[in-house]
Amino acid sequence: MREPNFSESQLQQAVNAAFIRHIFEVRGEWAFANIPSLCAEYDLGWDTAFYFRWLPHPPVDEHEGCNFFIQYKLSGLLTSAGAKQWEFWRSEYFRFKIPHSTQNDSGEYIDDYHQWDRLKELANKNYPTFYATNDTLSKSDIKTKSDNGSLLESMPILDVRHVNDKHKFGTFTNE
Repeated sequence: MREPNFSESQLQQAVNAAFIRHIFEVRGEWAFANIPSLCAEYDLGWDTAFYFRWLPHPPVDEHEGCNFFIQYKLSGLLTSAGAKQWEFWRSEYFRFKIPHSTQNDSGEYIDDYHQWDRLKELANKNYPTFYATNDTLSKSDIKTKSDNGSLLESMPILDVRHVNDKHKFGTFTNE
């Protein structure tokens, strides 16, 4: 698997700025990106949240008064016919992991779906709740799209409201 040459934080910063720019261009308003501490993120389930007054969803007090939620994940590119979902895609594909890996009491790594569960709670109340990830491995591609205002157009976004079961990975292609 090939990994991107940027961090999840870099992706988050670029996409948050793109959302703020888009809202200003469309509505003439500045949006504020709420970004919790890592400790608070565990309880909240999201990396960034906004309050958009025009959405038909009331602010959620226990989620910093927001009504639009994003969890960022980095995707790697799988290029081998031996990759797990290769038979489905029949070409190289991107993949991000949904659960966190954490150690249990005996030191074994297990999948922790706590973050997913928190996101799904919001999604089940019909709040706009998304996973956002990269469709490139290149920081310069992200910068170019950010500079020309096209980052949101190419951003793979998974609406959690439409996912019914727990999954270990999200996969997609650029086609």
